[in-house]
Amino acid sequence: MKKLISAIVTIVVVLIAVFAFWMYRQSSFYAAQQLNQLTRNKTELRKVSENDAVYKYLWNNNDHKLTGITDDQGSGKIFYFVGKYKDKYIGFEGDFYNFGIKIKKVFFNQ
Repeated sequence: MKKLISAIVTIVVVLIAVFAFWMYRQSSFYAAQQLNQLTRNKTELRKVSENDAVYKYLWNNNDHKLTGITDDQGSGKIFYFVGKYKDKYIGFEGDFYNFGIKIKKVFFNQ
């Protein structure tokens, strides 16, 4: 009987941990972390930057971090976040998938 209870408790703890991990990967904190990593990858940054001005601004200031990020303004599997990056507001959007996100576009947000 003790083994059965132990097994059930273990399964419940694992399910809670998986759910918590999934929620973290869909959070604004994780999205900001992904954008900050993206600014250090020249090739990927160029692919998702809306224009050359956005690309140059982020690449030249890649020692900064996105702060003051909003909550997700998208819906369903689409996300949209805005945050302050150095002295400008940067918006970025993309898609949620299984256990992560894919940033598809980065732009200046007035």
